[in-house]
Amino acid sequence: MFCIRCGKPNVAEAVFCYNCGNRLVGLENVANPPQLETISSKPVSNAEVVDTSGQPLAPGTINQEGPSAPVPGWPAQPPGWQAGSTPQMPPYPYGYPFRVPLAPNGKPYPVANNPDAFYAYKDKESRQIYAPLASIRQRFGAALLDTIIMNVFNSLLAGFILLLLLSPAEFKGLGNALQSGDFAESQKYYPNWLALLTGTNYLIYCTLFIWLAKGQTLGKKLLHIKIIKLTGTKPNFKDALLRSSFGFSMILGSYIAPFAAPLSLLYVGLSFMVIFGFTYAFRDKLHQGWHDKLAETVVVSSRELIQGVNY
Repeated sequence: MFCIRCGKPNVAEAVFCYNCGNRLVGLENVANPPQLETISSKPVSNAEVVDTSGQPLAPGTINQEGPSAPVPGWPAQPPGWQAGSTPQMPPYPYGYPFRVPLAPNGKPYPVANNPDAFYAYKDKESRQIYAPLASIRQRFGAALLDTIIMNVFNSLLAGFILLLLLSPAEFKGLGNALQSGDFAESQKYYPNWLALLTGTNYLIYCTLFIWLAKGQTLGKKLLHIKIIKLTGTKPNFKDALLRSSFGFSMILGSYIAPFAAPLSLLYVGLSFMVIFGFTYAFRDKLHQGWHDKLAETVVVSSRELIQGVNY
């Protein structure tokens, strides 16, 4: 059975979608399947909404999926609900004002249907938390956004520094080389320490944000994912530095490679290590790369199922 909200396939006996928490209803189980019609922007009250039998629905039975019968485990009257109004749709299926129902084994239905999609841990208040594992697509997107952000920052920083260091003639020569696409020529205007500085900025950026921003760089925050320790706590400075240094080792190797042949071999070895380390996440059950294994971290969604809050 496919979920009509997110399109994910679910097992035939599933009641709720493991991915988004939507209640699964097959059209074969509905006597009179509803016809699609244009949705009006006019506010809808419970008095105007009827179920399949033609009777008005009782207050509080409108959930984020639209009109439906009450669901066991869901509040009959969401917080903030007022007669004659439609409750605000929550920002995420696992959020307020609706709670995810529990399966017979006591776990939220999405977790019971697909336990491998979640990472379970307990917080400081001993509440059980189920965090959806971040997908490879989300992690790649976050890394791409972080790279773009840092490239813009480093370009501005390098331009400002070169403006101070280079004479007007040299600065003009650099501009002509870049304009003509002769990047080999443009490299002679860049000091080695400036190239190393821009690479180090990425290490500093990742380390500080993972440590101070509760496991989220700007890219991860935009895509609603975060890094946590296997214990469920946020990474400390040591964890953040250790994890970020794994990828930085290849950047550092690229800067020292030209100085000697052994250093070139070291750079090749570091490159293979980083590439295989990152791609290891594709085959790992928790989507952990070698840098995650090293720092004992896991990347999860920042939108979690929290005991007593949304289930």
